[in-house]
Amino acid sequence: MNNLATETATLSAECDCLGEYKLLVFVFAPVLVLFMIICAETVRMHYSFRRQTEKMLVQAHENLEWAYEKLERAHEKLEWAHRRMVDIDGNRTRISPPLQGLKL
Repeated sequence: MNNLATETATLSAECDCLGEYKLLVFVFAPVLVLFMIICAETVRMHYSFRRQTEKMLVQAHENLEWAYEKLERAHEKLEWAHRRMVDIDGNRTRISPPLQGLKL
């Protein structure tokens, strides 16, 4: 009988230890796994956002270069038209008012 009581007490103590492990396994481990998944997803989203931002910046740069080329071309045409008007009139006094204050 005494042996049975000792064995029962030992099993009871082991069950208490398993209870602590159950808390660890069923509560803390899933929380840790969930935290790791959230961290991995955050890192993935960060790099995805970074790639998208880089693509948008490259596209914006290309658009600005295109607009600058168009602006240069328009400026050249305006200079040509201005020179032609001066050549035709012979002096700058007869240039139309919108072009008089324009610096080229």
